[in-house]
Amino acid sequence: MKAGIIVRSYAPSSRLIHGPDQARGWDFSQTLHPPVVRSNTYRLGTTQQGHGAFCAFGSPQSEQAGDSPQYIYERLHSPSKTTLQDQLAELSNGNAARVFATGMGAINGALGTVLNAKLGHRILSDTMLYGCTWSLFHRGIPRRGIAVDLVDTSNLAAVTQAITDQTRVIYFETPANPALKLTDITSLQAIVAEINTKREPENRIYIIPDNTFATPWAQKTLDLGADIEVMSLTKNMNGFGTRMGGVVILKDIDENLTHLDLELKDGGAVMLDEIAWDYIVYSLSTLNMRMPVKVSNAQKMAEFLEGHPKIGQRNVFFPGLKSFPQYELAQTQLSTGIAGEFSPGDMIYFQLAKKDGESREKYLARTAAFLDYIAKHSYVATLGVSLGIMKTMIESPALMTHSSYSEDDLIKAGLLPGGIRFALGCEDPDDLIADTDEALDQAA
Repeated sequence: MKAGIIVRSYAPSSRLIHGPDQARGWDFSQTLHPPVVRSNTYRLGTTQQGHGAFCAFGSPQSEQAGDSPQYIYERLHSPSKTTLQDQLAELSNGNAARVFATGMGAINGALGTVLNAKLGHRILSDTMLYGCTWSLFHRGIPRRGIAVDLVDTSNLAAVTQAITDQTRVIYFETPANPALKLTDITSLQAIVAEINTKREPENRIYIIPDNTFATPWAQKTLDLGADIEVMSLTKNMNGFGTRMGGVVILKDIDENLTHLDLELKDGGAVMLDEIAWDYIVYSLSTLNMRMPVKVSNAQKMAEFLEGHPKIGQRNVFFPGLKSFPQYELAQTQLSTGIAGEFSPGDMIYFQLAKKDGESREKYLARTAAFLDYIAKHSYVATLGVSLGIMKTMIESPALMTHSSYSEDDLIKAGLLPGGIRFALGCEDPDDLIADTDEALDQAA
């Protein structure tokens, strides 16, 4: 940051481009962008300096004071990561953030921060999750001695009934992958706050939402009542499909920061400094330009699909449509981000309309034919499993990203066997609609 700048309230778009008023991670006052550090270890002047640096690692007091870290080794701290973490914490109105190599690394880190198998802690999870998170909750987490209970977190009465004395974490995605179901964070927080008044701190319940789809652009989960936010940075936060990453953002700086830093250091899912540099220079600085285009494209595509005779209103799920089951909640909750207005996102979930008397096999074959036609003939839409990038992506969750679900679990989660996930990019909307219309005409 240039010397002599008068600190005042700047617009979110300016903050995204320029970052914090001061970068405690590194002095780059004479360069336009922060430097990339290509050393994984750092020179120490004395043994006492090294000792102090290790003692300060993970210190809530040091974080609260805004102290610049004494760098030791890249797995602990690095300049670009410190700068990125401060910027991400600011975006989400959190007090501390830690970046990970991937979104799944961030989820593991957040859960490891507050869960203790010796205390009998359990996770209460939504039924609709990203496929790898579902796999983690059904394979990895139980092997560590942590049980996972399932509930529809959009049904607050069911959540209240499902909470036990051992419930430590309520985990969900909002909007959820892939059908965009929302969980009312503020109302959930009121329920949890009442329960926590009767619990000891080591057994209090933490609300941990995954904000990957909405991002802080549309939704501030910590302001709404969450305790810890997780996000995959690989998707909309990166925006280009070129880097992977994840982040955990804490609402409060307390002993959880120490646990989180240890999860990161000992677990080893660390982000490289040069990748953090990419996020600072390219990704965050373009978020305010990318997201409005993608949201606008998604709105136009959703309206087109809803009005198409081979799709129909009941088969399109998009928070920006009045037919969306949680439209009123969407308008409230997805208007809390830095966009400053209703931002229903860039994701659509839909299915083809079923023909009278059509067998399940023929219906699914027709769905596959539609997707295959897109893959072979569309110029602007790509069959692939990622999302949140400049290019439009389309896929079948049941067959691809959510294949770890059994067929029964898909049905319980409210997922459609023929469901299609459309992640809109920044292409011309007329081109996107034209290619989709052609695919529907030729293959569906």
